[in-house]
Amino acid sequence: MEKTIKVVNPDILENYKRFLFVYGNRGGGKSTTITHKIIWDTIRNPKSKTLVVRKTKPSLELTVKRLIMEELEKLVLPYVHTGDTIRFLNGALIDFQSLYLSSGGRNERIKSATYDRIWAEEATELTLEDFHMLNEILRGNHGRNQMILTFNPPARNSNPIYKWWDIKKKQSERIFFDNRKNPYLKKEYIEELESLKDYDYGRYERYALGKWGVDTEQALIYPNWDEVQEFPECDEIVYGLDFGFNNPTALMKVGIKERDLYLQEMLYETHLTNSQLIERLLDFGIEGSIYADAAEPARIEEISAEGFNIYPANKKVGDGINKVKEYHIHIYDSPNLIDEIKEYTYKKDRNGNILEDPVKFRDHLMDAMRYAVMGIGGIGAIGVL
Repeated sequence: MEKTIKVVNPDILENYKRFLFVYGNRGGGKSTTITHKIIWDTIRNPKSKTLVVRKTKPSLELTVKRLIMEELEKLVLPYVHTGDTIRFLNGALIDFQSLYLSSGGRNERIKSATYDRIWAEEATELTLEDFHMLNEILRGNHGRNQMILTFNPPARNSNPIYKWWDIKKKQSERIFFDNRKNPYLKKEYIEELESLKDYDYGRYERYALGKWGVDTEQALIYPNWDEVQEFPECDEIVYGLDFGFNNPTALMKVGIKERDLYLQEMLYETHLTNSQLIERLLDFGIEGSIYADAAEPARIEEISAEGFNIYPANKKVGDGINKVKEYHIHIYDSPNLIDEIKEYTYKKDRNGNILEDPVKFRDHLMDAMRYAVMGIGGIGAIGVL
């Protein structure tokens, strides 16, 4: 049965420049389009090898690997999935690898392999050395060699992605995905993007217009945090829950150990009904208190009826931010959380003065974290003493 492939820029499917710099604003459709290009190129080139890569394994698993698996299911293509590899009937494969191991060292398995095509998602996470290494292994002989780099324009024009373009631009093409031309994107998201121009025009240029090389000065709310390799035993565990549907439903696990705050995203998923959300919560085996968006009392009541200790959260933004800042922040296994926290900024007025409120954009895990932290000790929820 013939399947309809939803892509925003179909011309890219037949573009075989050695290097494709695929960038744009969020919601432009670039990741889904490149997913179909990778699948298409792999299955029509027998015995070919494709590498799909991100900096870390958790971010790879939760984003691009999940997307490819979902699109393969929609296309009803036969394949065998074993570990980090998908194999097709024609002998071709897609290999999913992170550039770095959980220990922080480089993944040496990649350096010893040879690939016909490479897709580096969120390429702004990579170094110039990473780009050179990937180029060295792009020398297979089953199909045209191509490296696809997908990314949102970074906040600093000193990012290595721009240097790599300067080095390879004679063999390269830049392709911009504009979310205003994406017929599958909800209008609410476009409106949210457009609102950025009122509070942070540099960020508006990057996220809404997808401008290349914009150097953005940011008033970061949480500039000091680090990544850790384990979630330790803590004095208290609480959860924060930010409801969504078209936007992601975000569930955050928060551990407190003296003045240290340990964070892990448990859920970041769109189009979840409340019954599906309850199934996820049951699967996680959550036993601690959950502090949820107080604007959704019916959803909170339904979850409570299933036996969860869930409470409407205190939503005072300034108080919540100040309380989070009392702790040292450590992040475990949370790529979406990292994406949010490094872009979570205060609003600015038209003269560039920093205001007290955060920019309301892509902050679902930030809200969930704040709800949880305000609930530490059971005193930060509405009606809970």
